[in-house]
Amino acid sequence: MARSETASLTLRATPAKRTRKDLVAQQRTWGWIFVSPWIIGFVIFTAAPIVASLYFTFTNFNLGDPDKISFIGLENWARLFQDPDNLQAMSVTIRFALLAIPFGILLPVAM
Repeated sequence: MARSETASLTLRATPAKRTRKDLVAQQRTWGWIFVSPWIIGFVIFTAAPIVASLYFTFTNFNLGDPDKISFIGLENWARLFQDPDNLQAMSVTIRFALLAIPFGILLPVAM
């Protein structure tokens, strides 16, 4: 064996020294790989529907004819807060929340 071949074999046989930056980068990469299914699921099943719903509140959207979407601005919101049935439903919900949330927190803590 020639001297250069022996030197190259010994270099390959020794394990590569890893620096702290390499280890941190590898851990960061694996962290993103392991958390990516949750992130993808959150975006598809939570964030995208919320954004789509918010967008649809500013349009005149009909499920029977989804091709005819027209932007109407805050008209839907104005109608929402002028509807007496909606105002009653919101007041009942707020009163229920003001009673249920403190009892739902304080009672288990007291137990």
